[in-house]
Amino acid sequence: MKPIKEDRIGELPESMMTHILSFLPVINAVKTQVLSKRFRHVWTSITSLLFPTIRGSDEFYARFISNALMTHRGPLIKKFYLSRIGPSDDGLHPPINSWVQVAVIKQIEELVLKIDNSVFSFWFPNSLLSCDTLREFSLTAASIFSVRVPKFD
Repeated sequence: MKPIKEDRIGELPESMMTHILSFLPVINAVKTQVLSKRFRHVWTSITSLLFPTIRGSDEFYARFISNALMTHRGPLIKKFYLSRIGPSDDGLHPPINSWVQVAVIKQIEELVLKIDNSVFSFWFPNSLLSCDTLREFSLTAASIFSVRVPKFD
């Protein structure tokens, strides 16, 4: 008897595959594109962008986040999670404000930022404070940092 080769996951509707991949960290969701042609672009529509343990000193991750956000083709982002963010060893700060701006444009519902590196500052875009879709915002810091909140006139 020949073994039957079935691709049950590949037979799922794309919306179901996207939903399943939304539970994975983005870096793992991206890796699924090698499974088959059908998986190649599924990750670009996930609704939860999870970036756990991102080190600012590793420029690869900062570029990866930026590229993932530029490549994301879904109309919305339900959850955007960034953990362990901080400046690189040479003092460069990751473009958190730009990342947050993209999430706001994509109708973010939940934003989680966990900052645990040395002193570091960034600003929130005005649009975050007026974002109608934002339901939950969490900011955690393990060290002193400054945050500039824009003024409303």
